[in-house]
Amino acid sequence: MKIKLPLHIFKGFEKVLSEDIKLMLIKVVDKYGVKSGFTLADLIEEFLPENEVLINVVKTAKQTKKHTCEKNRQQNSNTNKKITKPKPKTKPNNRLVQCIARTWSEGKGLQCSRFTADDKIEYCRTHRNQIRSKGFLWQGTINDTDNKVAIIFNAKMERQNKRKQRKLDKEKQKKTKKQKT
Repeated sequence: MKIKLPLHIFKGFEKVLSEDIKLMLIKVVDKYGVKSGFTLADLIEEFLPENEVLINVVKTAKQTKKHTCEKNRQQNSNTNKKITKPKPKTKPNNRLVQCIARTWSEGKGLQCSRFTADDKIEYCRTHRNQIRSKGFLWQGTINDTDNKVAIIFNAKMERQNKRKQRKLDKEKQKKTKKQKT
């Protein structure tokens, strides 16, 4: 969690924190110092050195940018060299290729929406891992003549419809039996 607070609040908090740690170390020395053979100075030196920072203050991007701009100005005022802007990095001319594997897509069997790492590879990382582990893509590819996903989905829907129809038929039979009796 990031909290934006002024620097003077952090310094005050650090002071309070160091005082609380000193009080805790005093209590530890009172209780265990004689038995274990250490003093308050030993604990303070070990756990609360004066040059150690208790709270690390992270500068925001604006503060860092201002600092670097001022630093650059000072360096440039000292030297008479021309300021050269860094050249923008160019991205390689790779073509984005979409993975050719089929996905479930609510039973529609649509093409995978991910892209491959290279234009020479046909599958995204997920589907390459599936091929490596199982040896095949259970949903097939978009180049297959039959859409395995749609076939499986339609078969599943037919089974569900048949079950519903059987339940309805049984209920009708029960009603007709009750009416006859």
